[in-house]
Amino acid sequence: MRHLFNVLAHACVAALLVVLLGLGVQLHASLFAGIGLAVAVATLTLLPGVFTLVGVRMWFNLVSAGRVAEILTFGVLGSVFFKLATLVFPQALSITTCAFEAGFATALLVVPLAFLTGNLKGITRRSWLPVRMKSDPQ
Repeated sequence: MRHLFNVLAHACVAALLVVLLGLGVQLHASLFAGIGLAVAVATLTLLPGVFTLVGVRMWFNLVSAGRVAEILTFGVLGSVFFKLATLVFPQALSITTCAFEAGFATALLVVPLAFLTGNLKGITRRSWLPVRMKSDPQ
């Protein structure tokens, strides 16, 4: 559970940096609104993403889904929730270029930033490709 909170903290910081620096999205509201939107987008991206990856790991009998699958999963979910945030709060946040592509690009900025900070702190140690679970000989 502690790992989930650490990852959530890194995702929130990365989303906040992207929102405050205006990388693909533009904040039209106060700093506190930006913090709230960044935390909401990061949380709404992380929780379904974790359950999706757990399902993939169970379905394919994997130890780890791999970073490629994680980046794609969180990138797609992040783009959906960034777009949703701009639709729900149009006065506070807007995507600066074309709709889904910019949301996807913005989400793909958040995910590597979160992975980078996680790697620097040592909380994410995963392989790039999926790793199968070893079966016991019977």
